[in-house]
Amino acid sequence: MGIVFREYRESDRKDLVRGIGLLQDHVANLDPLHRIRRLKDFDADTYIAQSFEEVQKHDGAIFIAEDEGKMIGCIIGVVHQTGPDNIERYPSINGKIKELIVLPEYRGQRVGNELMRRMEQHFASKNCDVITIECFAPNEDAYRFYKKLHYMDRDHILIKPIKKIQSQ
Repeated sequence: MGIVFREYRESDRKDLVRGIGLLQDHVANLDPLHRIRRLKDFDADTYIAQSFEEVQKHDGAIFIAEDEGKMIGCIIGVVHQTGPDNIERYPSINGKIKELIVLPEYRGQRVGNELMRRMEQHFASKNCDVITIECFAPNEDAYRFYKKLHYMDRDHILIKPIKKIQSQ
């Protein structure tokens, strides 16, 4: 049958919660400071509920990739507007990709590319000026993926643990 791409359905919730949990654990494993919650300490149900709320409130979308009825990937995105009251930036409509998940065994098969393409089309239909996505710095595979899709660095957030400074 092949891989099918479609909009999210309520029947996907259980698989989506599982996918978010797997992503959370993957990113936590990459975290050299051990500040990201591991799956056992992460409430994926609440995270998904909050994401659904944000998608509904902010003209967002969720797309699913499935293979033989099994969810193998998903993308969650929302639309935000900055208005004239933002003194730092010009007013704009921004698409924000909150999550992109592709199961490891399906990476390299263009699943992520197709999910991104669909979300980019959704954002274009909402007249977005730009699309943003945050990428955890140690997640170098994801970073390279986004760069191949012509996403560029915009901001850098730096972190410095202060417990070690005090003990030196």
